[in-house]
Amino acid sequence: MKKILILSANPINTKNLRLDEEVREIQAAWERALNREKFELINKGAVRIDELRRTLLDHKPQIVHFSGHGTGTNGLVLENNSGSAQIVSTESLSRFFELSKEQVECVLLNACYSETQAEAIFQHIDCVIGMGQSIPDNSAILFSKGFYDAIFGGRNYADAFQFGCNNIDLNNLSEFNTPTIKIRHRDFSPEDSITTQPYTPLFFIGTVVFGLIISLLGLFQLVHNNDSGLITHILLGFGLITFWLCCAYIYYPSSRIAGFNINFFRRFKQYKKLRRLALAGMVIIPLLGITGFYILELPTKNIIVLIADFETSAEQKNYGVTKRIFNKLDNAFQQSTDVKVQRLNKIITNRQDALSEGESHKARIVIWGDYDVTSTNTLLSPHFEVLQTPKGYLPTISSLEQTASISELNNFKLQLRLSTEMSYLTHFTVGLIRYTVSDWKQAITYFSEALEQGNDSNKALNQEIVYFYRGTSYFYKKDYDRAIADYNQAIKLDPNDAQAYNNRGISYFYKKDNNRAIADYNQAIKLDPNYAEAYNNRGNSYGNKKDDDRAIADYNQAIKLDPNLAQAYYNRGYSYANKKDYDGAIADYNQAIKLDPNYAHVYYNRGLSYFYKKDYDGAIADYNQAIKLDPNYAQAYNNRGNSYGNKKDDGRAIADYNQAIKLDPNYAQAYYNRGNLYGNKKDDGRAIADYNQAIKLDPNLAQAYYNRGLSYVNKKDYDRAIADYNQAIKLDPNYAEAYYNRGLSYFYKKDYDGAIADYNQAIKLDPNLAQAYYNRGLSYANKKDYDLAIADYNQAIKLDPNDADAYDSRCELYRIKKDYDRAIANCNQAIKLDPNLTDSYYNRGLVYKNKGNKDKAIQDLKKILQLNDDVELNQKAKQELKELSTK
Repeated sequence: MKKILILSANPINTKNLRLDEEVREIQAAWERALNREKFELINKGAVRIDELRRTLLDHKPQIVHFSGHGTGTNGLVLENNSGSAQIVSTESLSRFFELSKEQVECVLLNACYSETQAEAIFQHIDCVIGMGQSIPDNSAILFSKGFYDAIFGGRNYADAFQFGCNNIDLNNLSEFNTPTIKIRHRDFSPEDSITTQPYTPLFFIGTVVFGLIISLLGLFQLVHNNDSGLITHILLGFGLITFWLCCAYIYYPSSRIAGFNINFFRRFKQYKKLRRLALAGMVIIPLLGITGFYILELPTKNIIVLIADFETSAEQKNYGVTKRIFNKLDNAFQQSTDVKVQRLNKIITNRQDALSEGESHKARIVIWGDYDVTSTNTLLSPHFEVLQTPKGYLPTISSLEQTASISELNNFKLQLRLSTEMSYLTHFTVGLIRYTVSDWKQAITYFSEALEQGNDSNKALNQEIVYFYRGTSYFYKKDYDRAIADYNQAIKLDPNDAQAYNNRGISYFYKKDNNRAIADYNQAIKLDPNYAEAYNNRGNSYGNKKDDDRAIADYNQAIKLDPNLAQAYYNRGYSYANKKDYDGAIADYNQAIKLDPNYAHVYYNRGLSYFYKKDYDGAIADYNQAIKLDPNYAQAYNNRGNSYGNKKDDGRAIADYNQAIKLDPNYAQAYYNRGNLYGNKKDDGRAIADYNQAIKLDPNLAQAYYNRGLSYVNKKDYDRAIADYNQAIKLDPNYAEAYYNRGLSYFYKKDYDGAIADYNQAIKLDPNLAQAYYNRGLSYANKKDYDLAIADYNQAIKLDPNDADAYDSRCELYRIKKDYDRAIANCNQAIKLDPNLTDSYYNRGLVYKNKGNKDKAIQDLKKILQLNDDVELNQKAKQELKELSTK
């Protein structure tokens, strides 16, 4: 039986409400109902706070109806012990109904402005009705009448709410939109006795059992058979979906799934808790499924070697070949916790099936094949499929920016006799397994032991394969000489092995023997004209020889043969960058990133291209991504620092240089760049310290000597500056700026002849170096060779028409030569270019004084006092003004 508790309160000194009439209408609706025996009405008037609590605890109603006054956000109005108004806050009501949430299904607040309380109570109760604004007595009574007629007629709460609103509307009252409902399930019904199909619980239980069986079958496939293939995925997925549907079946209280009414679970007293558990299941099951399938796709921590049953055409097939191979390998790995040898227990007859089974079992190596029986031997022909190789792992050499493509033997076949050569097979297989996990030292040991099993009478052991793998292991250890020796042996045994030539070429490449590398790539291409990696690698060697056109031609061919070879796009981009075709480089880097989004070097080099295009934001974005992919990428920090430096963001630039140095304390370029930044900030002490360290790490870094010389000049230590310029010139005899700045140091030491000699050399190396002409002019002027000085100023102005200093210096010489008109013209131009150039005002003032134009002279000299804080020049201007004032 469903209990309905009607509470009402109309305290003293509040507006009188027609609460008794509302209760009578509810009572009348109950009496009219055909199924009134299913409902019990409990009426409690003049409700006080203590009575509210006791009434709910005593009667345990499913519907709580309140009629009375509301105050909006403050709460509802009840009565205190004296009958006066007492407001119960919204928060208190919410907490009160939280304590009753296990029994109460619906709360109806038939009070003005009670929507706020309804919203708060809805946190805990599934259906709450409130009033959005003030509601007159008549409308409130009509709503209750319509609502309970529907409830007693067997309709759900949502429908009953609509009947209540409609009853207001039918009576032509405007408040039909005032009631508001908060409900979680629109079909939520108040009926206590609900008819369910007799087979509903049986169907549900059967579904759960069926899902459990399917899931267990999937787990058995996964755990016992170590099979994570498609069938296992389907079984596990079907089981999870079944369990999820069961949770949905419980959670939605009166919806229908596949035609079955699922109100069966509402019979349980703890139904609300059950629904919450079902909701949790609906969330957790998909998360578990996604996580589980993700984990299934992850590579296994174990190194799995999968052995298929060996096939034979012999009449007698029970030779235990597969078992003997399995036992040999299993015994060999007894002490290895990371290797697991598994039998497939079925025959594989082709490579595609071997690859498919290997992927399904997450194997690194699949061994399959056949055997033949003679009168004296069992001849074994095992095939090896290597599914996971260290491809992409290459030694790093800072001076080599291109990426080579090492070749791997992903499938091959051995020929051996089962009776005498199992040790060879075992040692080779163990070496191959260590190879696949980049354990080069152990791989070399086992390959060497396998080779020791061979002798002059056993030439059918395919030793060229072992030499190939051992050579590649030496290569990865950067032992290029031994790698080359093994590739030599592999080529001797099999002169048509294009991959061996390719890998030997890469070894020569890393030894910077580009000519031999190219010769090997040529032979690899001759043996296999479609060998894309060989073209790519030959392009790298041409790139190292600064032959970018040939390099690009080889990269083009590699891309033509293999459009998905990301390394070829990357390397071609690098060659375009060398040719200063930065747009072409960026286009290739884009394609390389599209093919391999996790390649940090490509982002780094694309960042360099953006940097050279002065797109510093684009460069920084790429360096960010490179650092994200490789947090230890010191060069990326260094070059990001350069970009920040060009954006005048010195703080971030220095932070990046610091990080680059932290990651690589021997990174001379990072010290050099940080020194440049300190130099730009006039912090010459720190700048010199960084240049010292850069030079210590790289004594041939000419620019570090040059820039340290600049810092010494700022400190007026001209002798040390000259010594550094000398070293920069020694390292780079064509360093025009070094000659120019050494000339400046000689100039500051008043060695004008030494200065002129250096300016001459700077101009010879760079005829467009305007400042060299200007400063040579200053040196000539100090030697009082005014005509040569003016000639140099002329050339400086020709090269740089906006050089105000050159016009000013030429003005001064014309003044000295008493060519006043030319002097004034030059001073005018200097002031036009730089209105704050006080030297020009001084020179022009003296010219006006000499021409007898006292007013203009005074005007220019006073301008100096307004603009200049140079004490010496101000003193000169004051002296001239004093002389003019006495005339």
